[in-house]
Amino acid sequence: MLDLCTVVPVYNERGSLAAFLDEWLHELRQAGLNFKLVLIDGGSTDGSIDVIKEYQRQNTEILLEVREGLPYGPSCLLGYRTGLDLEAVWLLQVDSDGQCDPAYFKDFWSLKRPDRAVQGWRYKREDGFSRLVVSRLLSIMIFLLAGKYVKDLNVPYRLMHRDTLANLLPLIPPEFVLANILLSYLYCRLYSIDWVPIIFRKRTAGNTTWNMPKMIRAGFSITAVFLKVRLRQKQARLPKLPDS
Repeated sequence: MLDLCTVVPVYNERGSLAAFLDEWLHELRQAGLNFKLVLIDGGSTDGSIDVIKEYQRQNTEILLEVREGLPYGPSCLLGYRTGLDLEAVWLLQVDSDGQCDPAYFKDFWSLKRPDRAVQGWRYKREDGFSRLVVSRLLSIMIFLLAGKYVKDLNVPYRLMHRDTLANLLPLIPPEFVLANILLSYLYCRLYSIDWVPIIFRKRTAGNTTWNMPKMIRAGFSITAVFLKVRLRQKQARLPKLPDS
């Protein structure tokens, strides 16, 4: 079995990929882990795939899956299922834009427990104060809509044990764009989350597609999924979700 599968969604990140791969390969090798880096590319058009393939030829830990048109959330879900198929004990998800500092990985790894997730809490964001505000507003919105406060719902820095993740994945619609937000909510509801304070670095290249209106719409759209989630949970006979 693998110690760790690191899931990385990619879309047009050519400018940051080399630095990302260099620092994460170094960090995980230094940790002495048997690991795979699973990159899920949603159909990059800027040469990102060529960069990954070049690294792949020299680094056997890298796996690449190209799914043209696959959005961020479903890319994460595909990566998680790939990690489970590879029999990884632990699954880590980070982004490829250089914002997830591997220096925090040791803190995540030291806190790992089979019955909970470890997630980053972005107490400082070097990509702009407005992004920090959006993240906080999203957490407040989900609290108002669903009755549960999760202080960093959509953070792309999370470590999960295969058993808890395998229990939760069937509850998430495979096409759901906000899969990681829902996953955080479910971990908070059914298990627990340990938080690691992190500084979220400025993007090294590229531009985010998220903005304030889009995040607000995302917060409301997630409510339509909750009924489906409760039905899936009931059918799967998993622990009952507490009432909001």
